[in-house]
Amino acid sequence: MTKLSCIECGQTVRVVAIEEGNIGRRLVEMGVYPGRAISMVRRAPFSDPIEFAVGESCLSLRSSEADLVSVEKV
Repeated sequence: MTKLSCIECGQTVRVVAIEEGNIGRRLVEMGVYPGRAISMVRRAPFSDPIEFAVGESCLSLRSSEADLVSVEKV
């Protein structure tokens, strides 16, 4: 397992767990939940924020937010 912030551009992973708390709850509301496949689209300059494809939507997260999501390779 690794953190969502550590995956490579173009890589697809599956969400395993999300840390508890306000940000974790917000991520679930935005479609990031265990079992969901997520792909990294691109990183902004200086690596923050990071854009992810979640279903048919794009989601930009700060590295600190992406660190709350544990993922595994598909």
